[in-house]
Amino acid sequence: MEIDQRLGLKQDTLYDTLVLYAGGLIFATTILMATLQVAIRLLNLPLDWYWTEPVGRFALIVGTYFGAAIASRNNENIKLEFLLDRVGKRYPRVKYAADVFVLLVVVSTLAVVVYHLVLGGISNLDTQIVGLSWATLGMMFLLIAGGLGLMLVNESIKLWHLVSDEVRGTTIWKRLREVRSE
Repeated sequence: MEIDQRLGLKQDTLYDTLVLYAGGLIFATTILMATLQVAIRLLNLPLDWYWTEPVGRFALIVGTYFGAAIASRNNENIKLEFLLDRVGKRYPRVKYAADVFVLLVVVSTLAVVVYHLVLGGISNLDTQIVGLSWATLGMMFLLIAGGLGLMLVNESIKLWHLVSDEVRGTTIWKRLREVRSE
């Protein structure tokens, strides 16, 4: 089984590149910290590198949300499309309405979560969480808000394209013609 590492986008933009590199950097930090922890413990090195565990944990938590933004951009997030595809073949308008509804729910939920993460992050900028002077609860909230904010941008772009294609008449009528021609 081969894993496709490309973005798989029609057009790679600077935004796509920055999100991909940010996610990759955070992932690499997590791997590096885990490797250091294992090496220090396995080799029983007399190093007092207690900070590798909290930094690795911090990077893993934040990296999860940047990974979600990358998955969202690549349309690789979890979807249950079996039933919707079957219904969509016979009733394209129902599929379109369901797609719009789902994206509206996702966008509005992400907007509320990002808003409250930013508020919580700003009010907790001085709250220490892992015993490191630079890592605060507010910083973690703001970085998570950044990852989810990127996901919000991606999902909003999908919603915009779905609705604007419909307004131009290129979505449902094209599908209807395809269904009728079969």
